[in-house]
Amino acid sequence: MRKGKPAEKPVFTIFLIGNGIRLMDAQEKSQVETWQVPDQVYGLSEQEAKCRAEAGFSNADAEVKAKSISAIISENVFTLFNLLNFVLGFIVLLAGAYQNALFLIVVLFNLSIGIVNQIRSKKAVEKLSLLSKVKVSVLRDGRVVSVDFSEVVLHDILLLEAGNQIPADCRVIQGNCEVDETLLTGEADSVYKKIGDTLFSGSYVISGKCRAMAIQVGKESYAAKVVNDSRKMGKVNSKILNSLNGVIKFLTVFIVIIGGMLFAKEYFWLKEGGKDALLSTTAAVIGMIPEGMILLTNVALTMGVMKLAQQNTLVQEMYSIETLARVDMLCIDKTGTITDGSICLSEIIPFLYDVQEIRSLLGKTMAAIGDENVTAQAIRREIAVPEKVPACIGKANFSPIRKWSAATFAEEGTYVLGAPEVLKADCGLSDEHNAHIAQLQEQGKRVLVFAKGIQPLVQDEEKGFSYGKEKLEPLAILCFAENIRKEAKEIFSYMRQNGIKVKIISGDSGKTVYAIARAAGAECAGGYIDVFDMDQKALEQAVEHYSVFGRVTPQQKKQIVHYLKTHGKTVAMTGDGVNDVPALKEADCSITLRTGSDAARTISQIVLMDSNLYSIYNTILEGNRVINNIQRSASLFLIKTVFSCLLSLLFMLLPLSYPFFPVQLTLVSSLCIGIPSFLLSFQKSYGHIDEDFFGPVLKNAFPGGLCIVLYVLIFCILGKILHWQEGKIAMLCTMAAGISAFYVLFKVMRPFNLWKGLVYAGLMTAFGVAAILFKDLFFFDRISWEIAAWGMGMLALLWPVNRLFAKVTDWVLEKIRIWRANKQAGIPDDVSNIY
Repeated sequence: MRKGKPAEKPVFTIFLIGNGIRLMDAQEKSQVETWQVPDQVYGLSEQEAKCRAEAGFSNADAEVKAKSISAIISENVFTLFNLLNFVLGFIVLLAGAYQNALFLIVVLFNLSIGIVNQIRSKKAVEKLSLLSKVKVSVLRDGRVVSVDFSEVVLHDILLLEAGNQIPADCRVIQGNCEVDETLLTGEADSVYKKIGDTLFSGSYVISGKCRAMAIQVGKESYAAKVVNDSRKMGKVNSKILNSLNGVIKFLTVFIVIIGGMLFAKEYFWLKEGGKDALLSTTAAVIGMIPEGMILLTNVALTMGVMKLAQQNTLVQEMYSIETLARVDMLCIDKTGTITDGSICLSEIIPFLYDVQEIRSLLGKTMAAIGDENVTAQAIRREIAVPEKVPACIGKANFSPIRKWSAATFAEEGTYVLGAPEVLKADCGLSDEHNAHIAQLQEQGKRVLVFAKGIQPLVQDEEKGFSYGKEKLEPLAILCFAENIRKEAKEIFSYMRQNGIKVKIISGDSGKTVYAIARAAGAECAGGYIDVFDMDQKALEQAVEHYSVFGRVTPQQKKQIVHYLKTHGKTVAMTGDGVNDVPALKEADCSITLRTGSDAARTISQIVLMDSNLYSIYNTILEGNRVINNIQRSASLFLIKTVFSCLLSLLFMLLPLSYPFFPVQLTLVSSLCIGIPSFLLSFQKSYGHIDEDFFGPVLKNAFPGGLCIVLYVLIFCILGKILHWQEGKIAMLCTMAAGISAFYVLFKVMRPFNLWKGLVYAGLMTAFGVAAILFKDLFFFDRISWEIAAWGMGMLALLWPVNRLFAKVTDWVLEKIRIWRANKQAGIPDDVSNIY
């Protein structure tokens, strides 16, 4: 072979764009170097913007994408469960026994439930995202134009003002503004931005105006990098789903081996025809698959999803209802979750004048200053603007650098509102006042001092604004508190009563978070700690001892959740910001609010559409109801699996044909198992759920299944000896399965009421009518006195036989429990420890 020149490896360069850094290959680097930074008055031309967009330097790929409809369909269709059933259905249809393929209806119905539910949730989230989309004002060809978020490109000049969301990482080139970065950092305090400062995508302008140039767009922006590894919903952790998948995997292997051996025995040993051998083997195999249980689980969960939707809770992954009901650790963000993200003027403490006079002075001062920051908005919500405002001869808007604002009136002087640490020297606050302010700050409240000066405001280019050299006269202390959601106390009380531990993790100050958590009724064992500069080992040690964490980075939130999961906790994470996304994906159950970021809504399993924490309580209760009802009904479905597996093993060794046809098992499955299970799924069973899902299920299923195996063996052996017709044997065996299943149903439905009694009687009647009137459809012999007598005999022996098998089952399960406990405790295997 002729050797050619080896392909050159691409060379990448770390390239500076504005104040941003991007990894580029040589071709991209060459292209970018030709781009000129636009004039801040003219902006980019439309051609320049198009060129950048085509090169991939736009916001087009910045959004977190939800699953596509094709992905949802593929995920639900291509499962091991469906493959198993479709193969069996194909075999039955190939044999021409179309009535025996009725079980495929259950499979198709089950398939459609999952697809419809996920598509409905996808559309609901996309609708929310569409409603939250806003236009962005940019300079193009010297004109201000409005473009979509996705159309913002590198070097675009953005015009930003109060209320705007920042669509890309930008550098301020003109003006200044105050920015809320809560969704990115979790800190509730606003951040002042001036020329040269960076604005991060996902934050909001709350006051001021500026022009800014986009320096990082698309996947390179700060917000996109935070969610880069969290672009899809986390895998749900469901005991029911995991248990069902485990059963299906085991049965798949079991069915392939036993099914093949059964067919070989029927065809080669018993000399049955190919069609009869196929149908007999398929009947045995179909009986092993608990397809009805999977259908019931999906129906019950779907009904729960629909009920929660009526209560303003959108469930995107229906198994998350169960996961939330099993949660024993809740990690919750503060800003926007415990609080609603706003602040309120909670108290006015006057030094001079009365409160009403202070309110009047504040009202006209705020009207004159005209600030639009969160503090000014909180004051205006509590204090009305007076009808007549005196002439203002000078004003200074609030600046996070100065930390005060002021207004001068011609005949009254200057009124100043600012931070106590800045004004206390000029106000001459007493030690008592300072102690009171410190106490309020310890409670997590924000404090401002309202004071009066006699000199007018003075402004110069070097020092900015000044309110003169004379001392200020303190008028009052204003106390501001973050608005705690009214339902927070009830939710924390419920968590405490039900043994659910709470960890509060926030990007805000630990002291502030701790004070608000206590005010909200959270149990704050161990106090609080700020973890910003902690390494992973120190952080894990802190998780063991503290309940409140401040100054937490997005990756630290994820590490906290991961550590709790690896130490045996089932963790739910509640958050609304971009900074919460990594932790939301890591959690077993992720919960966000409608008011949260697009990224948080897209990857979360549960969205609280009314942003009400009380919906968590409703979801847990609904999860308890669904799990309790599924667990109760699962016993019925596993009866069929138990007796089908045991009979397959026995009939593989015995010189007897398998006594059931698929359609006969469909009759038992429908009237004795499927329909009653569906009706039972509506019961109001809100009690505490059992941690062991399959233990209680097997206690009912195994005795019933063993009883059927015993009866079937007796009738098959008698039929062989007494030369009974196949229809007679099939009818007696189907009666045995039906009677045993109805006995287990009787135990499951207790305690009875009128409605349950009517349902039970109706199902037994329907079973008898089907056996008599549709005997040809089900390949039954006609009812005779002999068959009736055998039926009465089975009824008479039903209780003692079930009781015996129940004791055996309890004994075996207890020994298994002891063995597992010993294994977890590290106790060596010893027969004496078990027996």
